[in-house]
Amino acid sequence: MLLCQQTHKTHSNYLLVTDELSLIPKVIASNEVIIQLIKTKCFPVLYYGLEACPLRKSQYNSIDYVISSSFRKVFDIKSQEVIDLCLGMFNCLPALSTCLTQKKVFEKIQCNG
Repeated sequence: MLLCQQTHKTHSNYLLVTDELSLIPKVIASNEVIIQLIKTKCFPVLYYGLEACPLRKSQYNSIDYVISSSFRKVFDIKSQEVIDLCLGMFNCLPALSTCLTQKKVFEKIQCNG
């Protein structure tokens, strides 16, 4: 079975999120704006191409860690329960759910194309 090498990509996206956060002063943008920027600029890079190959559970956990860490850094909180609430409020699904949705769309496009 072909498995994707996710380690470098996850690490690179973590750096991308950290760089994006450092460019936005907190006095200029609210946390909501920062999260929307991360969702539109960083998360698509993280999820790009994942529908094309299978991943292990540990790789999905790595993606979820990057997402949780970005929320943890923006809101300056440590509690995973609060992070999970924030993820729900901002409609950020777990990596497995997002990848399965993208895979269905990808397969539908392949079948129709």
